[in-house]
Amino acid sequence: RSLLLAGPSGVGKTQVARTLANESGLTFLAATTADVKANYLGQSGNRVKLLFERARSSAPAILFLDELDVIAPDRATAGRNDQLTDEIVGQLLQEMDGINVRESHVFLVAATNRLERIDAAVRSRFQEKLVIPLPDRNARIRLLTNMLTGKKIGFPLKDGAVLLADQTKDRAWSGRDLEGWVQAAEQKALLRALQDGGPENFEIRS
Repeated sequence: RSLLLAGPSGVGKTQVARTLANESGLTFLAATTADVKANYLGQSGNRVKLLFERARSSAPAILFLDELDVIAPDRATAGRNDQLTDEIVGQLLQEMDGINVRESHVFLVAATNRLERIDAAVRSRFQEKLVIPLPDRNARIRLLTNMLTGKKIGFPLKDGAVLLADQTKDRAWSGRDLEGWVQAAEQKALLRALQDGGPENFEIRS
């Protein structure tokens, strides 16, 4: 009924949720803090309610809540007078309990960079929790191989991916960081090509 994805920013938590939807063929509905939080009391709780109603009307569906630690922060540390948080968390708990009790055919997936900052009651409602770590050496090799496949590179793909992965071993980079690194290398290659006479001289170097 519910899955909580945790891990550093850029490790692919949102992509996991989208892949689940694509592979299962279910409707995918995504919501962030901006879709839930409103300016006045009563509005935020209603937004949460409408969000789950929309998911139920589209069922079978996957409802994805990003940045759950911001949507439902720990009420013990948010302050006794934070009525907005109380309202959102309270409505979210009601909706999650409804999903777990009824055959609503709504699968809830949420993501967070800070598992410990989520309200304890909300955190306990998730039946499954999956921590996605930063990619290790083998994962970085696979990611870089995929990112460089089909591109014009000036080195053997297999050996180059290993060399580049080893260069990033002390940087604690996510998949998103690696992607940005490859894109920066493409931009440098394009500038070199323009300086050397044209696009035919384009080549990514290690």
